[in-house]
Amino acid sequence: MKAGRFKSFALIFLCVIIVGVGHVVRAQDNQSQRVLLEHAVQSFGEQKYAQAQSLLEQVVITDPAEAPLVFFYLGACYEQTNNFDRAKRFYQKATHTPFNNQNAVWRLLEIAKAQNDTHAAEQCRAQLTAISDTLKRRNPDRGLAADSRCLAPSITSPLSL
Repeated sequence: MKAGRFKSFALIFLCVIIVGVGHVVRAQDNQSQRVLLEHAVQSFGEQKYAQAQSLLEQVVITDPAEAPLVFFYLGACYEQTNNFDRAKRFYQKATHTPFNNQNAVWRLLEIAKAQNDTHAAEQCRAQLTAISDTLKRRNPDRGLAADSRCLAPSITSPLSL
């Protein structure tokens, strides 16, 4: 009977260790993802857009849960390097997330205007109006500026230079 208890205890102990190790590994993975993201944002701030792109793409590949947060930054990197097709693709993805969706639409509008794409510009204006209306309903005193999810830094578009 003692041997059976020992095996049960050993099995439970082993399970607890495996679960604990799993939590530690996940915590380390989350920490490394945060470090990657911090380096990417720092690179973006230092105008090292190719480096920021590479780091942000690693975050999207290795941690899809973080992808919504980085779509706007990837769009901004591609916009800064004059790759407007890729910029539009990532800004478009950002418009479907709770992070920076309003800023992404503004950037899409700027690109559309610079490329004389009146149809896309009108779509962006309509989308911004819808966002503004939603925000006014949530906070009637503030309107468009009330979206606390607009976390992106302001960027200077090469289109406006």
